[in-house]
Amino acid sequence: MVSLTLSLLLPLLCSDLITLTLPPRAGEVAAHAAKVKAEPWRGRLELPEGLAWITLDGIGATSDLDLRAELGERAQLGQSHQARERLLVQGPGPLSLTVAVAAGSGGDFSLGVTRLEAEEPLLPGERRLALEAERSVRLLPLPEREAPLALLCKRLAGEGDVDLFAYSASGVPLAFAEVRPEREVVLLPPEARSLIVRAKGGAASVVLHAVEAKGEGPLDRFLGRLARTPGQRKAIAALRTHPDFLRIEAYLRSYPGGLPLQLRVVPGLVAHGVERYGTYSQGTLTINPTIAEHRNNPQELVDTLLHELIHALLALPRAEGFPLGPEVLDSSHDPHLRGAVGSPLRRSRIPLAVVRYLEQHYGPSASNPSEDFTDINGGAQRMIVKVIRDLLARSQVGRETLVFRNLERRSGAVK
Repeated sequence: MVSLTLSLLLPLLCSDLITLTLPPRAGEVAAHAAKVKAEPWRGRLELPEGLAWITLDGIGATSDLDLRAELGERAQLGQSHQARERLLVQGPGPLSLTVAVAAGSGGDFSLGVTRLEAEEPLLPGERRLALEAERSVRLLPLPEREAPLALLCKRLAGEGDVDLFAYSASGVPLAFAEVRPEREVVLLPPEARSLIVRAKGGAASVVLHAVEAKGEGPLDRFLGRLARTPGQRKAIAALRTHPDFLRIEAYLRSYPGGLPLQLRVVPGLVAHGVERYGTYSQGTLTINPTIAEHRNNPQELVDTLLHELIHALLALPRAEGFPLGPEVLDSSHDPHLRGAVGSPLRRSRIPLAVVRYLEQHYGPSASNPSEDFTDINGGAQRMIVKVIRDLLARSQVGRETLVFRNLERRSGAVK
């Protein structure tokens, strides 16, 4: 039996020290509810040998919160645009945890810590897992292999939902899926070494059928065509391991009826008389990989891809697992702009009152800044900035994009 102690240090205004003892069984979750405002919340955990899973979930109308886990000289960051962070940490040693407000005024959150014990490796073939309410998280090792693994998942009807998370040997997230009664197919890349299966809200049973993947899907082919230069390939590869993009990818792959988008790569794309970074219209998403800004700065290509995906996701009929936070909007779905603007958002055609709103909440377009406003709001821009800041640190290619300056000019929000 192993007992762990989590010392939870409340903000400086409160001197109480809260101690949480983890249940002895692997797979059980020790959860603690707390609040964070201007001062970061901090805690410490003494990890034993092996893996631990740290989760952060906002409660209610919580602001964007980030999670930082430090063990020795290594720091792991959970910085998606919503308060839904998942970190896989390797012990032993003292682990420092920090929850900080990334945007907004803070709020309530739940922090979960689970000790993991590896079960039998997941091999090709069928595997049935029964997850108990008291042991809701399981760890399945993934053997080394050269080809991706296609994982067909089916949750048994009448039981709770199940989440799947795949990680590399160093704890980098590689795949995500939400499994409901319908079948889900998850593509596990060759470098995935750990699969975490979690029951949400009680007991659940899931059947996993693993087979060697054959060929690429349309989204994989699109991303491959999009990355033309070595720098672009590095930036796109890093994007594909960011939690926000993993949730977008999972949503599109499992969308009812199949991938709901036409994905096009068009060098030299022109729209409304101007060479454009990208466009989205009536179910077709188009990116121009050869415009000078995309060639000179690979992160601008990522910026454009996320920009157009935001349009596409907001335009599609909403399905379960929608990956964007409520603050992420574009001009077509902003209630303050309904019926007041067209495309493009040209200054000369917009009433003065709307111009003032766009200046405060949107800012200039990247493709045509002197005449047009951008068509995604500050919440969408903050999401893109968070993703690209993480990619810059991990990929070491490119530089900050135009959206950083846009956000900075309007609100001073870029730190």
